[in-house]
Amino acid sequence: MTYHLQRTGEQLELINHDAPNLTPVVIDFVKGKLAYRRKYGHAGGEAISKAIGIKKGHRPTIVDATAGWGRDAFVLAT
Repeated sequence: MTYHLQRTGEQLELINHDAPNLTPVVIDFVKGKLAYRRKYGHAGGEAISKAIGIKKGHRPTIVDATAGWGRDAFVLAT
């Protein structure tokens, strides 16, 4: 399979070139729950934050090397 990351307007799309009839995969950090978190929230109370030891005044350096869609990394960055 061949995938291509393409910027379309204000979003990035992951497109499968072997199946162009499939809808591209898009992760939206501008609308919905993630937008609310970006604007108002922080990761302090999240389970993932507690698991890696984020505390007031202590923010360790973290590398999100999971095969997810970046949501955990986004939560930790907010």
